Amino acid sequence: MNEPQIDEPLKLDASGPSVVDLHARLAMVGYPVETLQLNVFGPATGDAVLLFQRGRGLDQTGIVDLETWASLLDACHHFGERLMCRRTPMMRGDDVAELQLLLGSLGFDAGWIDGVFGAGTETAVADFQRNAGLPVDGVADPTTIATLTRLRLSANAARPIAAVREQEALRNGSEGLVGRRVVVGDLDQAPSFAGAIGAALRKEGARVLLLHHPDGETHAK
Repeated sequence: MNEPQIDEPLKLDASGPSVVDLHARLAMVGYPVETLQLNVFGPATGDAVLLFQRGRGLDQTGIVDLETWASLLDACHHFGERLMCRRTPMMRGDDVAELQLLLGSLGFDAGWIDGVFGAGTETAVADFQRNAGLPVDGVADPTTIATLTRLRLSANAARPIAAVREQEALRNGSEGLVGRRVVVGDLDQAPSFAGAIGAALRKEGARVLLLHHPDGETHAK
């Protein structure tokens, strides 16, 4: 099922079903808005959006742009609440990131912990299933998730492979990012992934510009 999208940024005085959805999702991730008009983007909504953006390492504008909306969609997915698999468009969310973290902590390298269920994550799930004596299909179904969780709780696991690799990469290259202007292009296929990259770069001092356009040649100009 495709995730709901917004046609334009949501900001003060915006109204309609998208704002109702926004309020519901903010409440789901711990930023409830006290308002009697759930279909209107009021000052309290902007405050909640600011807090959410701060917590996710996004630009704090109080406006729900594509990057903020994608991050909010990711945050609404909690580990164990849905089956996770590789599909088109790619499944993404905080639950996928937690899956990658669990796999890595047990020695099954899913690659970067980016919250995107791609080929690396599918392979890591299949490898885990094979080692755990489960049916091997690369799908994180309830049985696979329960087994992962049980083993993680019972094992004093090392740090995830990808986390160690990512920290070392940032440590070795972060000084060169301070003050640099970096453009991150998104072909309207992976906005949350582009947003995650942008947030990580900003934390290292880079000035990030996100480009959302379906034409690759436009990004190259």
